[in-house]
Amino acid sequence: MKDCPYTTACDFIRLAGGHDQSGSLKLTRSDASNIISKVAESLNMKDEIFALKLKNACDSKSDHEKEKEAQASAREVSCIS
Repeated sequence: MKDCPYTTACDFIRLAGGHDQSGSLKLTRSDASNIISKVAESLNMKDEIFALKLKNACDSKSDHEKEKEAQASAREVSCIS
């Protein structure tokens, strides 16, 4: 089952908010949802559209990071050979 774009966007924002001293995330999903709503409103777009754009950006960043790691591993292997 694929993640809901809104949930993924909320989780991204929650992680960006950092952790408190006990290790818990500082922001709740409700906090993250409110942030999404306010940013979407300021951009004059629907919450769901902004959340999808944020999810897609997170996905592409993850793909980019994976590609960088693969290239680094390939360089290490070629140096060993």
